[in-house]
Amino acid sequence: MLLGMLTLVGMTSCENKRDTDPMAGMWQLTQWVDPAGCEVQHTDQIYYCLQLSLIQFNSFKPGASSGATSRKIAHYDHSGNELRILDCYNPEPGNDVDTDRPLPQGDYSALAPFGVPSDGRFDVLQLDSKKMVLKGLSGTLTFRKY
Repeated sequence: MLLGMLTLVGMTSCENKRDTDPMAGMWQLTQWVDPAGCEVQHTDQIYYCLQLSLIQFNSFKPGASSGATSRKIAHYDHSGNELRILDCYNPEPGNDVDTDRPLPQGDYSALAPFGVPSDGRFDVLQLDSKKMVLKGLSGTLTFRKY
């Protein structure tokens, strides 16, 4: 019995604590306000999917039946009230992450349609289990947990 309890304690102490990060999960962009305070009109539905140290940016055209119309993948770092996008990848259609082509380091222009600022940095203004608000050079992005 003692051996069973020690095994249970050992297993629970090794769990990955980042899995409980409130930023982890699928987020749908609900509002994008540019730095001048004007709402950015975007026709695509934009989603951020965060898990461990990876973020996947997805864009869907309304009515499209064949999945994401645009997809990018990057590593990220979430520390305190800052979210930094790190190295980015441009996946080939239909391929997995390990066959991706890296984008030039520090060039976030391919992520601009997803609201990512040119410096790849966001301030995290709000983050809870239902809502995330990010602010960067591209404006303020509001998401709902999906």
